[in-house]
Amino acid sequence: MNQNKATEQCVKAANRQFYDVVADRYEEIDGRRSPKLQAWLRNNLAGIRQRAPDGRLLDIGTGSGLVTRCAEGLFASRVGMDLSAKILAANRKALDLAVSADVDRLPFADNSFDVVTCFAVLHHLYDFEGLVSEVARVLRPGGIFYSDHDMDAAFNRRFR
Repeated sequence: MNQNKATEQCVKAANRQFYDVVADRYEEIDGRRSPKLQAWLRNNLAGIRQRAPDGRLLDIGTGSGLVTRCAEGLFASRVGMDLSAKILAANRKALDLAVSADVDRLPFADNSFDVVTCFAVLHHLYDFEGLVSEVARVLRPGGIFYSDHDMDAAFNRRFR
C-alpha cells in the first residue's frame, strides 16, 4: 500500500473511531445545530427539491442526520450514509434508510439518486477522488450534488 493510501485509511479509521465514541451526544458536543441553521438548511433543501423530480436523497456523512431531518417531508426517500454504524444507530429516527459505507465505494446502483448531499463532510476526507467519482456514478443524469458548511470562521460566526 502506498503512503497516500495508508494515510487515507488512517484518516478514515480515525473518523470512524471518533464518531463511534461520540455517537450518542454528537450534536451536544458540536453545538452548532441551531434552529436558525436548521431553517436555513431546510430552505436550501426545499429549493433543491424543486429541481429533483423523483425526490430520492442520499446524504453522505450523515452523522446525526441533520440534513435528513431538515429534508423530512420534502423528499420521497432520505438515505443517510456514514462510516460510523454507531452514529447511524443513534440517529436512526432521522433516516428512512441508514447505510454504513465508505465514500469511495457507495453500495448503490448507478443513477440511484436525484440529490446527493455532503454537509460538513469534505474536511473529513483525505482526498476527494473517490467521492467525486462515486457521486457522479450514483446521481441520475441531471441530478444535483450539494455540498455545504465545510468549516470556516464566517460560517461559525453566523450560526454560533
